[in-house]
Amino acid sequence: MTTPTPTPSEAADVHPEAESDAARAADSAAPAAESGKKRIQFRVTGDAGTALIRNVVVRSASESEGNTTKRALPWSAESSLSAADAAGYHKVVLFAKNVDGSRGALSCEITINGEVVASQHTTGYKPITCLYHAN
Repeated sequence: MTTPTPTPSEAADVHPEAESDAARAADSAAPAAESGKKRIQFRVTGDAGTALIRNVVVRSASESEGNTTKRALPWSAESSLSAADAAGYHKVVLFAKNVDGSRGALSCEITINGEVVASQHTTGYKPITCLYHAN
């Protein structure tokens, strides 16, 4: 059985479509790589006026960033992980505690790309921890 060979005009008709498909694939590759990026949102709410808060993003076993601050409530902050960091080991931690002898409800929440991945709630003086761990 023989496969028909396209005429030069048929081959010319096929080639531009193949090029446009390849161009579309190349154009969509950049957003696809960026789609692995993670947008992290931290949130702490509570009855007391202030809380001691520490938020940490750990990108590898030895690399992390974070800070501890006394903040007015409600409090929120954002961070992000590159697509490469998000594909590997990482964890996100949020600690919160009422300060200055304050008591009352206290809640923490970590959201990644719009999805709640960790949340805790307490009352009194007890600290809370929200933790998200990947890989």
